[in-house]
Amino acid sequence: MTAFNPYQINTTSGPVPIPAKPIPGPRRFGTAHWVSFVILWVGCLTLNATFVERELDAGSEKFLKVMLTPLYTLGGPMLGAWVRDASYGCCYELSMSLLLFVTPLVVTAIVVQFAWRPRHLTLRFLRLLIWCAAWIAWFGAGILSIGHALS
Repeated sequence: MTAFNPYQINTTSGPVPIPAKPIPGPRRFGTAHWVSFVILWVGCLTLNATFVERELDAGSEKFLKVMLTPLYTLGGPMLGAWVRDASYGCCYELSMSLLLFVTPLVVTAIVVQFAWRPRHLTLRFLRLLIWCAAWIAWFGAGILSIGHALS
């Protein structure tokens, strides 16, 4: 009996084994990243548009501010300052202080997405969880900011 040699040419009449395809490595941004970002953005957008529509006085600028809320929502903690025309009052100060806390979280999450691409499923889930937590903090700061600005 001879030892198995994987490099030996198959001379038998049986089927030739087909080598398995290599498992592709993880991508930087998968579909789950974009779907989670859009779901969080749309959820916060709905809340913010409702707050702006209910709390602002009727006027010529109200319609414009409600229509610009989707763009403002992407600004996260700066939302309250923008709704109050970025005046240098308490709304601006609160927005800037929130920005100091949440910007490092979002930057860290983006760096993690580019620098760390694990192959294990649990670690991939952890990476996606870091991504979602950072955007929840970003959009949550926007909700705090607009809540302060409209109170």
